[in-house]
Amino acid sequence: MSQCPFGIKALNAMKEVLAAFDNKINFKVNFIGDEKDGKLTSMHGQGEVDENIRELCAIKYYGKDYKYMDYVLCRNADIKNPDWKKCAINGIDAAKIEKCSTTDEGTKMMTENIKIAKSLGIGASP
Repeated sequence: MSQCPFGIKALNAMKEVLAAFDNKINFKVNFIGDEKDGKLTSMHGQGEVDENIRELCAIKYYGKDYKYMDYVLCRNADIKNPDWKKCAINGIDAAKIEKCSTTDEGTKMMTENIKIAKSLGIGASP
């Protein structure tokens, strides 16, 4: 959950971990959520669903060398600020993230991604 205080701390800690391993580890970000009546939901509301999808789009398009972490770490500094575009930094294209996150492409990625947590029986953070 992109707006979960525990998730934010975990992702922030990954900056040091990734650097220590020279970005040569298998690290994946997955989200907790649900789909009810064809609508994606998350514990912290629609803003979190929207941000989860944007982060999945960043992961898809900027996965090489964990480039998407530039976006994620910037967002984590002020996660509830609706101005997410200011975190499209260091070559990350806000228009590409927006197109992905506001179309079926992003929705489908989120729908698939939450299946991982559901299959493991994870529905909330600590």
